[in-house]
Amino acid sequence: MRAITVTGIDAYGILTGAKKEDYRIWEPKDRKGRILICSAAARQKGYACGYALCTAEIGRVTEYPPGPGEEGSIFGWQLKKVRFIEPFPVRSRNKLSFFDVKDVHICELKGISMQEWFETYYDGLRHWK
Repeated sequence: MRAITVTGIDAYGILTGAKKEDYRIWEPKDRKGRILICSAAARQKGYACGYALCTAEIGRVTEYPPGPGEEGSIFGWQLKKVRFIEPFPVRSRNKLSFFDVKDVHICELKGISMQEWFETYYDGLRHWK
């Protein structure tokens, strides 16, 4: 499965539905299929970092023109149909482009509430230092 890396705080926002759009300096050429959302390995206090956490589909992509003194557009990717997975460690090296993760590692969970998923999986992965 194609995967992308986001910061720990952004991954948390995607998981909770607070972050519905991710911003990149490039437009995805192929929007078909699901993508794996991975949190970056850089530790952030209170967040799970260095894990694959969920899958999503890329919906609408909006191009935002550069502001004064900036070069190049920014693309906002709508992330929709977010699904929880059994988290697993990923060594993504904070890649800014897509990278591949073997499907055998990905187990989407059905019928689990957000609260149950956080209590069962996420809370034990958080960094507190």
